[in-house]
Amino acid sequence: YPYLQDYQRRWLALFQAVGARNAPRMAEISASLLAEQRTLVADAREYLLLAALTGYVASGAKPKALELWGSYSPSVRVTRPAFRLLRCHADPAGCGKAFRAYAER
Repeated sequence: YPYLQDYQRRWLALFQAVGARNAPRMAEISASLLAEQRTLVADAREYLLLAALTGYVASGAKPKALELWGSYSPSVRVTRPAFRLLRCHADPAGCGKAFRAYAER
């Protein structure tokens, strides 16, 4: 552990927060990792976005979830059900409009 870089320690802290179901901590860590790590592979970016959205929605910070969604949804596969579910929990009224293009395919 002492030889790990800071971002590696934060990934471990994120896994601990997810395991403990600590929603605010999940959101905080994953959102900061998303913002700071620009060279993430797609799977890592999607994991961080899912963790952040889950954390914000579960802790009642739905506006923050929507803000994060607006920033990062273009860079992930938003057709995955988990993304749609979290987006719709953050703003049920805007859910249909947000995914209309996918429903019409």
